[in-house]
Amino acid sequence: MYPDADAAVNTLLARVINRRKDKRPLVFIKLASNVGGAVIPDYEDRFVGETLKYHILAAGGLVASCVSEADIVLMVNIPSGGMQDRWTEIDSGTSLPNTLEYDANRTLIELIEYADYAVTQLKKNVVFADIAYCNGGDHLLFRLLRQEGLLWKLAGYAGWNTSSNSIGTCLPMGMI
Repeated sequence: MYPDADAAVNTLLARVINRRKDKRPLVFIKLASNVGGAVIPDYEDRFVGETLKYHILAAGGLVASCVSEADIVLMVNIPSGGMQDRWTEIDSGTSLPNTLEYDANRTLIELIEYADYAVTQLKKNVVFADIAYCNGGDHLLFRLLRQEGLLWKLAGYAGWNTSSNSIGTCLPMGMI
């Protein structure tokens, strides 16, 4: 059991396809923040680092210990704590405030550069779980992906609703 209801069908579809093809995709996890795995996302009940492992296992994969052995690189855009809700920005009509968790303790540029390296040099399938905010994607991340020319090179992207809904959407894309 893990958080996610809306994207469970994606995970189960990936699991069926992986079983039929007798595959166990190895997934390397790359976080935007060194402490991002210890964040408990809004609307969820456990560290996102543990939730990621549950999603990978449920879809029929395994966590890779290094990028060279991985079939898929799962890029996770997450703050270092104090997650904000994108609806706050939409409802108020103003930008979300800058915070240490978003501006100083996560490195989007390194995440983008690593994704570019994984796609172009390592020839890996790269997916983005854009879970920096609940209920919407990170505008800065999306702008950087476009600027780097990565949008159409990704095997998957999701940034919507809860963290687990996004993970459960983009991870199966990469596997399938």
